[in-house]
Amino acid sequence: MAQNMSRTTFCRSTTSPDGSSDVEALVAAISLLTLSSLAAGRPGISSWERRTFLRTNRLPSFLQLPLSVIMQAGSLGAVFVAAGAALLRREPRLAGMLLGDGLVAYYAAKLLKKVVQRDRPIDLCPGAQERGQPATGLGFPSGHAAVAAALAEAVAPTLSAKGQTAVWTAVALVTLARVYVGAHFLTDVVGGAALGRAVALAQRRLRSGLIARKHRLLP
Repeated sequence: MAQNMSRTTFCRSTTSPDGSSDVEALVAAISLLTLSSLAAGRPGISSWERRTFLRTNRLPSFLQLPLSVIMQAGSLGAVFVAAGAALLRREPRLAGMLLGDGLVAYYAAKLLKKVVQRDRPIDLCPGAQERGQPATGLGFPSGHAAVAAALAEAVAPTLSAKGQTAVWTAVALVTLARVYVGAHFLTDVVGGAALGRAVALAQRRLRSGLIARKHRLLP
């Protein structure tokens, strides 16, 4: 039975949570990542992004604790927690997907930061306030958003409709939290989420292709 469940989970992962094919979703994610990268690579920040950031950054202070907790769903540690939870449920294939997608998204974000070279809001936006521990390094893309989206894309096809809504709501809250604490602009978190989803979709396609090729080679 466990083997049958594993096969079912894998088969369901060929379609993304929004109902589009993985290829279409991957093209959309890459397109969004490209557009946000171009926007973030321009000198300074636009007036609309400044206004959006300040409105979010100045939301009531009582939100800091819950958003700071939710924000951890995009941390590096969340990758290992998610993979460990899958192992406890005896789903090693899902655990491997979560671990691989999460780690690739995390390090891909770090690499892209060096390419785009965008500073943090505290350096670019007068009036920005940092809540909690100040973020270090460069701003675009958001590593938290990338990890959260990669984990969500990896696990969502195995969930019910309500479960999928829950994980993608968590991703949205992680992106909100990163702007609220003053770590990122809107384009940073949008680009990060697009990167994370693109990574998970691309690796899913790669895994599907490798397994299909293996089956063709079997006698």
